Amino acid sequence: MKTSLAVLGIAALALVLPLPASAGGSADALSLVPADAATVGMVRIAEMRANPLCAQFISETDRIASGGEADSFLRDAGLKPADDVDLLVVALAPLAGKKQEVRALIAAEGRFDAGRLAAALEARGALKQTAPGGTYYRLPEKDTHCKVEGKDVRGAVAFVESRLLVAGTEDAVLQALADHARGSSGFRSGVGLGRQLERVDVNSTAWALVDAKQLAQDHRFGTRDTASSADSPAAGLAAAFKPVSCFAASVTFRGEELDFSATGVSTDEEALKLLEDTLRGVLAFWRLAVQEKNPDMVSAIRAFEVDRDDDSVTLAGTIPGDMIRRLIEKPAK
Repeated sequence: MKTSLAVLGIAALALVLPLPASAGGSADALSLVPADAATVGMVRIAEMRANPLCAQFISETDRIASGGEADSFLRDAGLKPADDVDLLVVALAPLAGKKQEVRALIAAEGRFDAGRLAAALEARGALKQTAPGGTYYRLPEKDTHCKVEGKDVRGAVAFVESRLLVAGTEDAVLQALADHARGSSGFRSGVGLGRQLERVDVNSTAWALVDAKQLAQDHRFGTRDTASSADSPAAGLAAAFKPVSCFAASVTFRGEELDFSATGVSTDEEALKLLEDTLRGVLAFWRLAVQEKNPDMVSAIRAFEVDRDDDSVTLAGTIPGDMIRRLIEKPAK
C-alpha cells in the first residue's frame, strides 16, 4: 500500500469527529501511539499560539492551506484548527505482516463542537462503525486512494475522550481504540520506540523520534540515488546517518529564540566517529557558505555545538529570532 497524501489530509481534517467515548481510563495523545511505531512526532500548537514568531508561522500556514473542500468542512464543523487544537501527535507504524505497508495515526487534543462535527462528517458520507474498543467513523470510499492487495484501505476517525480525537488509516484507528480500552499502548512506558523517549524533551514545542533502522529496510527510504551530488555536504551527512539506529530531534521556542537539538544513536563506535566528524564539517561548510552573503548568520552557526557520548552524537544550538523571522517571511520559490 502506498498511503496517499489525500487520505492523510482527509484524516487530518476529520480529526475532530465526535463519537461516544469508549471504555478505559483517561488518556492523552501520546498514550495511543502504536507500540510498534517507526516514526513519532508531537507539536504543541497551544504553545506555538502563545509565541509571536510561531503565531506568524501559523498564520502563514493557514493562508497557504486555505480554500476548497477543507474550508467548507471547517465552516460546517465550526472548527478553527489553529485556535481549537492544542496538541498534535503523528505516528507511522508498519502494517502487520507487510514490510512495505504502513498504518498512519493522527491524535489531537483540544476543544471541539461534537454536534456540528458529527453533522459535517456525516453529510460527507462518513459511516458510523462499531468495534470492540469503541465506535468510529469510516471515511467515504470516494476519499480513499490507497490499496492493499487490490482492496481499498479506508481512512477513519474516532472520538476517544471529550478532548482527544484520533484519525488515520482504519486499522490504526481501530488499534488506538483497542489500546485506549486497555488503558495505554505501552509506548509511553518504554515499549518499542518509546524506549528512546529520553532522547527528546517531551515538553518541548515540537519533537520527533525515528526508528532509522526500521525505515532503512523500506525500499522507499533505503535506496535513494545521491550519486549526482556525492560530494555535497548533504550527501555526506546522509551517508554518515546510514549506520544510525535511531534519530531524535526537538525544538523549543523561548521568546524570540528557538533551541534546536538533533541526536543520532548507534552502538557502532566508527559510525559515531564518522557522524561526529561529518557534523563538524557541515557546520564549517555552512559558515564559509554564508559569511559573504549573510555574515550575521556566521555567529548563529558558531553557536551550534556537536557533543558525543557512549552511544550518540548530538548537534544543538539556538537560532535567533531575526533569522527565524526572515525564514518565515521569505517568499516560497
